[in-house]
Amino acid sequence: MTTDTPYSFQPSSDERQRMTAAAAAHDEDMRGAEEGNMNYCAEIAGLMAEAHKLYVAAEARKEASGRDHEYRLMRMRRDQIVDREYELQRQAAQEFAARNGWRWTKRHFLARTLARGGTHDGGFYDELINGGVSHDLFDHPLFFRELARPYRTAAIVGQPYNTAIEDARTIAAKIGLVLHVPPDPTASWWYPGVTRFFCFTRPQITSVQFLPEQITEHRG
Repeated sequence: MTTDTPYSFQPSSDERQRMTAAAAAHDEDMRGAEEGNMNYCAEIAGLMAEAHKLYVAAEARKEASGRDHEYRLMRMRRDQIVDREYELQRQAAQEFAARNGWRWTKRHFLARTLARGGTHDGGFYDELINGGVSHDLFDHPLFFRELARPYRTAAIVGQPYNTAIEDARTIAAKIGLVLHVPPDPTASWWYPGVTRFFCFTRPQITSVQFLPEQITEHRG
């Protein structure tokens, strides 16, 4: 018995041209990042809107015609856009880390480990970051460590949806962390313009350098 797989087809010449254009756009993103003139928030927001439109169009196509060739092409294009979105999020995290003398890491660590400037969690469950506080402060988190050995924890960036700044600051203080917020508090990389950008550090880190687009306060 055969199964219908969404991507078991050869792209047409038109689709190959679209794929080439997507690759060129990725190269342009890389050049913009290297030159330091990339507005990550705007670029990510644009990609999210484009991906959503393609998702809606693809679902409408599937409803009308099933999983036909055009539907599969729409899904492929959406996947390419989402891949670019994730790549820009990674680049933004790396540039933010570089500005602060840190390195972005994929490996999570606990809030209490950050509060004491530790390097290892010790394998214990942290009710603060794993429990209800997670969505208030640490939703869609990014983790940063110092560049030099022993690579101490430096910061956690949380990107929650509805937490007020003063509420976040109060909760952070109870944990033993300091909250740093850019002039544009919704200049995030998860859902720019909607989610907050909260950078939490231990008290010994007194200032944080934000990206240019985060420094310009949004007045929409």
